[in-house]
Amino acid sequence: RTNLLPYSDALTNAKWAFSNVNITVTANNATGIAGTSTAATVVETTTSNVQHRLFYYDASVSITSGSVYCYSVYLKSIGGRDVQLAPSAGTGLGTTNISFSKQFASNGWNMEKHGNGIFRVWKSAAATSTGIPSFVYYTYNGSSTTFTGTTGTGFQIEKAQYEQVTTVGDPPTSYIDN
Repeated sequence: RTNLLPYSDALTNAKWAFSNVNITVTANNATGIAGTSTAATVVETTTSNVQHRLFYYDASVSITSGSVYCYSVYLKSIGGRDVQLAPSAGTGLGTTNISFSKQFASNGWNMEKHGNGIFRVWKSAAATSTGIPSFVYYTYNGSSTTFTGTTGTGFQIEKAQYEQVTTVGDPPTSYIDN
């Protein structure tokens, strides 16, 4: 298999800043899945009544309607904050609300615990249109993505992966660097 996302683990790359708002991203400053400082942190600003969003987009990536793909990423809460992951509609994946304290992801997404509060969140689905996928991560307060940010809250992220698989429900492979 191939990870279709260039710079999938390089959050300082422009692919990860397509339309970011009200966040501070710091790469390689948190202990990641391998036990080293490979994860990035995404921390909210304290701006009032806004969304806090990390956005991945790369025009060189394309998907084909009817083909099946699996998206996965490693996430960890910072300061108790949850995450809403909103892939573009054409991916067929659907938006998920991720609750770290409940160890639950909505809308058929899977959460695998990997220790140190890190979870691999994933889902496979058939693309519903041909085009360029995007992946948006919002900090989520349990009921909304629009709120006043809190100092020191957000999430940790690393190793995003989008790969073609055979069947809906197929799990992701081990992380493939791209």
